[in-house]
Amino acid sequence: NLTFATGPTIGSITGAGPFFATISNITCLETLEIGQRIYSRPNITSVTVAGNGTNCTYTFTSQTFPPYLPQQQITISGFATAGYNGTFTVISCTNTTVVVANTTTGGTTTGGTIAVVATGALAANTTIYSKSAATNSIVITSALTPTAGTIVFNAEGSVYSLSGGTTVTVRRCLGEVGDTQVAVGNLGAADATRLTNGISQSLYYQFVYEGTEYQITNYQSSTSLGQDYALITVSPALTRPVTRFNNPVTLKGAVQSPTSLSKGTLTIRIALTRVTSHDLLEIGTGSYADTNYPNEIYGPPVNSIASVPVYSTQADNETGELVLRSQMQERGSGRTFFVTTDQFGNFSVG
Repeated sequence: NLTFATGPTIGSITGAGPFFATISNITCLETLEIGQRIYSRPNITSVTVAGNGTNCTYTFTSQTFPPYLPQQQITISGFATAGYNGTFTVISCTNTTVVVANTTTGGTTTGGTIAVVATGALAANTTIYSKSAATNSIVITSALTPTAGTIVFNAEGSVYSLSGGTTVTVRRCLGEVGDTQVAVGNLGAADATRLTNGISQSLYYQFVYEGTEYQITNYQSSTSLGQDYALITVSPALTRPVTRFNNPVTLKGAVQSPTSLSKGTLTIRIALTRVTSHDLLEIGTGSYADTNYPNEIYGPPVNSIASVPVYSTQADNETGELVLRSQMQERGSGRTFFVTTDQFGNFSVG
């Protein structure tokens, strides 16, 4: 005897906008990514049918892959001949046909619609918030309320048939480490024109994020993409993710990249600011390049935000020893010299 397990199921809904829910019974967890958009399986329309007295074969426009699985429940409606309508169990399915047990023949054989049987529903613009291999589940989030119950869903992406097999390419949330494209909110007309004019002249606008400088080398509006988001292309590839599910990151591309032999400004006299009641200007803190106060110091910060450990359990790259939480991070052309003391009298020099 065969026992069929329950498919993906949306559990209880939490939150008040954004809303959150857990989808359990996921069997293809490795193909899903955090930030990926998912949506309820769409209906197939303009279906025709032919019956042989035992089974009915429903034919539809070619799909990129078979839309239904054997033993899956589907609901068929819209045929003027009522016998072709109803809820059936799939016997077999191809890219263009699905076969079910149905003895109906003759009558009107056009105008049908096929839908999957589901008691739950996803809201528009639903994305994957987290996933758990231990429980074979994902947590979803959306601005509108989903409906609890069984669900059949697709992950946003494209499927391409190639010689020797089928390759599936899914679209994930852009803006992770290694990405060169970032999904952003659609820009206003003035900012879009400013960016595209700079791009056309190879005078790319720049922004700095987490200690790395990037150039915006292309901009695609939501209108040109046919999506509800725009895309910017950056160089180099991201070294730190910009994806956020709350408090989105703001990237300010306000300055154009310099042309060859253009004039620049070199800052060698750096303002000093007293941050406590004790002046630390004569404190030695390490190597010559790190602490050559009060002489000029050239080049990028030695202790940049990208290189300073930020977690108390993070190990030193060379020795493997645990290091203290970062107390100072240098950005731009500044240098910071400090001594701190904790409640036990231990002090740090940086």
